[in-house]
Amino acid sequence: QDFKETLEVFADTAIQHGAKRLLIDVLEFKHRPSAEVQKFRDEVTVPKYNKAGVKRIAWVWPGNASSNAPANDKEKFENRFFPTEAEALAWVAS
Repeated sequence: QDFKETLEVFADTAIQHGAKRLLIDVLEFKHRPSAEVQKFRDEVTVPKYNKAGVKRIAWVWPGNASSNAPANDKEKFENRFFPTEAEALAWVAS
């Protein structure tokens, strides 16, 4: 539940600040999101990112990410996955 609240606060902050580019560093997460959290993301945070006008989300992700494609057809922003923060920042800032 705390993790879902954190996701929602992050998305609300994107709306508040009109953030167009976000960086999410998954290396610091203490666990991997469950299917329930993914569903929550799709239903709650993705619409908020869209409302904020987010164009890009850079993920610092351990190992190989399966795809840079949208996680679902409701995402109006581009996701990219990177092994380092420097690479993620370079892309999201471009």
